Amino acid sequence: MPGRNGRPDRKMTLKLKLDGDKVMGKLIAPIRGDRSVETEIKEGRIKHGKISFTVTREMGGNAMVTKYTGKITDDTFKGSMSFELNGKAGPEVAWEARRDVDQSTLGNIATANAHAGVRLGALGRVTDPAVLAKVAIDAKYPEVQMGAVERVSDQAVLEKVLEVGAAPEVRVAATRRFRNQRILAKLATEDKDSGVRQAAASRIHQLAEQARCVELLIEDPDATVRRNALEKLSPETLADQAVAARLAINGKDAQARYAAVEKVSDEAVLRTVLALDAEQGVRDGAAVTLAVLATANLPVSERVRRNWPLLRRGMSADTVGRLIGPLPESASDAAVISGGLGSLERDPLSMHYRLVSDLYELEFDNFGLTGWRLMK
Repeated sequence: MPGRNGRPDRKMTLKLKLDGDKVMGKLIAPIRGDRSVETEIKEGRIKHGKISFTVTREMGGNAMVTKYTGKITDDTFKGSMSFELNGKAGPEVAWEARRDVDQSTLGNIATANAHAGVRLGALGRVTDPAVLAKVAIDAKYPEVQMGAVERVSDQAVLEKVLEVGAAPEVRVAATRRFRNQRILAKLATEDKDSGVRQAAASRIHQLAEQARCVELLIEDPDATVRRNALEKLSPETLADQAVAARLAINGKDAQARYAAVEKVSDEAVLRTVLALDAEQGVRDGAAVTLAVLATANLPVSERVRRNWPLLRRGMSADTVGRLIGPLPESASDAAVISGGLGSLERDPLSMHYRLVSDLYELEFDNFGLTGWRLMK
């Protein structure tokens, strides 16, 4: 199920088996950490193509019944679900599930399926970098190869795309993603395709302009010049770890240093900024990034506990989201969050939670953070 406000998806697995007009199976839901819980479905049936079943779970000594209905079309199961707790019905909400196909199979479909819509649909579901690279190199259809190339950053893969004789528009797309100056210089002067030569020359100019922006942010004494350079700096350039580290330590403006520390993954660089930077805001940014790196793989309750000293400082909504991550993974996890940090309120029908402390009010449901405010 999709996370809220850009948060990571919360994956639930539904396994169904049909026996005549009866439906059997189980719902597998994540709880905390890498653990999950399996619940057998009940009252499963199919009639006129419509599937219905219920799932009953215990929550705090109370039985919560979730009723699911919907239809399966191709690889999509779409319908609605409603909650019932102790006989009281909650609101009905829409839900959607998609058939889980392994990444290798999706890559094969994207590479060679005869139907354009199926190919592009499969490509959109590929997330494995290795599979995406294979599609970029092996796809038989330019529109698929183009779509894969535009999501690849591995320079060796992009170079291979140019070598395999891809369609001209695909080679141009690959050229526009190169950062290797040596290869770009060769393409700009020697490639047989004028479109590739032009793209390579344009890319060389673009990279030189970005490099100049970085140098201005570090060396230029004029604040207006530096501000303009920061506005021109692309997300791609700032994502380069070498560039981000240089700016985090040597950038003249606090705004540039702060933007950089959000992207740095080298803890030694972040600790240097934390110890030496003259601006509190930049030091806070480094502290937040260190906390995010240190707690990324922890259960949500531990993320909140460990990062609470930072949360208490009155961070922005985006920073709160970075520190907390998906909220919560389960009702029990939400209960743990409240321990020693504030009071937890829960609407048993809508399954919305409110965590209130003397400084924060956090609102969330079972799938993610839905809102927050600083208590004045």
